[in-house]
Amino acid sequence: MEIISGGDINGAVVHCMELTRELAARGHSLTLVCRPNTWIAKQNFPQNVEIIESDLSPWTSRDVKQVASVVRSERVEIIHTHQSRAHTFGVLLRFFCSSKLVATAHNRKMQLHWCLNHHVIAVSEATAKFHRRFNFCRRKRISVIHCFVGAAT
Repeated sequence: MEIISGGDINGAVVHCMELTRELAARGHSLTLVCRPNTWIAKQNFPQNVEIIESDLSPWTSRDVKQVASVVRSERVEIIHTHQSRAHTFGVLLRFFCSSKLVATAHNRKMQLHWCLNHHVIAVSEATAKFHRRFNFCRRKRISVIHCFVGAAT
């Protein structure tokens, strides 16, 4: 499951879209959770990608319980979050299901949720260093995977 909270097109949203498409192309069934009427929700995805639109509200349990129900029924193994609201939402999902939680750090912000993930993917060495130092991510739970760039058409 990929969860993205961005509304408009930006680097994290494009990264999530391309990652979802690539995983689907490799035969994985995916659920993409995004906010209603966002740019990514309007994109074309392969048939093995289910789109769920949710407000991703971390302050009401309705959205969390709805997505957790999908996680359990679809037996989602990994929940992968992108952007702050999605990261917070993902941490709350941990209380309702047993899937592994992975968050991609597309930037450097001080936020408490980072150390609550099973794993953090940083897009650069500098980002990883920041999250180890300021967000208390343990070295063994953070990896650097540089963002990929799609081929020009």
